[in-house]
Amino acid sequence: MVVNCAGVTSIAAGVCTREYVATVKTAKLLKYGDAQAVRLPKEFRFAGGEVLIKRVGIAVVLLPKAKCWDTLIESLEKFPPDFMSDREQPREAKRQDSLP
Repeated sequence: MVVNCAGVTSIAAGVCTREYVATVKTAKLLKYGDAQAVRLPKEFRFAGGEVLIKRVGIAVVLLPKAKCWDTLIESLEKFPPDFMSDREQPREAKRQDSLP
């Protein structure tokens, strides 16, 4: 099932664009005592018994705990080889010994 976000225009503002809606699925929310669970569709399921969770604005992001650094390492490959090669380096601070 695809989410209907009629009339919304920006994913950066915490809502979704038309292109984004085409790739979004719906998951069921379940209540277990005082906790809430999400039943993920098959294509979104994780291996293992735990995930890392973080709130980003109104979104909740789940990352696999088993290979938690993989997302960071993969994202580094998206930077061009010359990324920040022309950056302005701040001048080196003058250091003073604090001991006499």
